Amino acid sequence: MEITISVGSGVHGGRELRSLHDWLSADRSVRRTARLVLASSGPPVPGAQGEVLDVLTLTLDTGFQAAQFALAVAQWRAVRPDRPTVTVRRSDGTSVSVSDASAEEAALLLGRLLDDEGRE
Repeated sequence: MEITISVGSGVHGGRELRSLHDWLSADRSVRRTARLVLASSGPPVPGAQGEVLDVLTLTLDTGFQAAQFALAVAQWRAVRPDRPTVTVRRSDGTSVSVSDASAEEAALLLGRLLDDEGRE
């Protein structure tokens, strides 16, 4: 299963995305069951100096625990000063955006999105 995550928008979006990448990379349970890659959601722009890294792509193995991942994202949001909006999109296009939810609500929403993917 592959999912993409985007964080916030504007000037701070890239910095927040890198922060989430580092947070998830430090989580042993996520690191053990998912491959994390910072990527661009759009095609390369001719003449640009490089791609804009605006999404985090996770390739998940069969041992992936949706609840652990959802909790890790929710905990990361909880320690951020502005609690940025996090959007998680499955490969079928289904997505969940979490902006004003508590850590518990965010974990529940993200966990449900990913658990549904595993049953399809």
